[in-house]
Amino acid sequence: MAPFLKHLKEVNKIRSLDLNANELEGSLPRSLVNCKMLEVLDLGNNYIHDSFPNWLQTLPMLQVLVLRSNGLHGSIDNPIVISPFSSLRIIDLSHNEFTGRLQIFKL
Repeated sequence: MAPFLKHLKEVNKIRSLDLNANELEGSLPRSLVNCKMLEVLDLGNNYIHDSFPNWLQTLPMLQVLVLRSNGLHGSIDNPIVISPFSSLRIIDLSHNEFTGRLQIFKL
């Protein structure tokens, strides 16, 4: 989906990534997990076909997550960390095919 992420230097310093309505296709690049400073991720209104990206739970600074209107599917209730999405303030998962309950914990 986003081969340009492979070519960015210091990808771990990206704070905001807005690729809304860019006609992106495929699956979510797992390399986003290296963006440890990421606060805003907007991939809404694309053609992304993948399961729920539980691995995004490990991004400690993520406050806004927009995945609306894609071809995402599957269960969203499988946390992989003790406190998933602990900094999250806004989330939009609408118009996908998710099942289950999203677990968000605040410490």
